[in-house]
Amino acid sequence: AVFPGTQGGPLMNQIAGKAQAFFEASQPAFKEYAQTVIDNAKVMVHTFHSNGIQMSTNGTDSHIILIHTGDKT
Repeated sequence: AVFPGTQGGPLMNQIAGKAQAFFEASQPAFKEYAQTVIDNAKVMVHTFHSNGIQMSTNGTDSHIILIHTGDKT
């Protein structure tokens, strides 16, 4: 294979995009936003559980919620 020696090179738009994303993720406001998203997911899990909706897990530690959609047992 000759890549990246003779056929490839750095894609400056991707480098700039990653630099901007890392800069934004390093800001205190982003950390607050991320924590708010997680807190809201936990409230949603509690609300679903309180209304009898079965969860596939016992809660969430992230923004992901997994609702059981199979047969009721």
